[in-house]
Amino acid sequence: MLSCGKYKFRKSVFNKANLYLIKIVNENYNWIIIDEAGHLELKDSGLHESINHITKNYQKTSNLILVVRDTLVSSILKKYNIAEHSKVIYDVTEM
Repeated sequence: MLSCGKYKFRKSVFNKANLYLIKIVNENYNWIIIDEAGHLELKDSGLHESINHITKNYQKTSNLILVVRDTLVSSILKKYNIAEHSKVIYDVTEM
C-alpha cells in the first residue's frame, strides 16, 4: 500500500497503470491525459515511472496533459524537465 496524506492506494494498481501508459506511447496517440501528477510522483512513486517515460519519449508534436495541483506545478515541471515545452493553464476556461 502507498499512503499520501489520509489516502491509501494499492501499489499493484499503479504498477498496472504504469505498464499501460508506457505501452501506449508507441501507439501514436495525438493526446495523452494523466490525472494527476502529485505528491506520490514527486517521491518517485505512483505514476512516476510512466510520466518519466512519457516525458522523455513522447513526440514533441503530440499533446500531453498532466493535471497537477496549482501548488505543485513548478515542482512537477522541474522534476520531469518539461518547463520549456509546457504551457501552464490554471483554469480550463483559459483554453
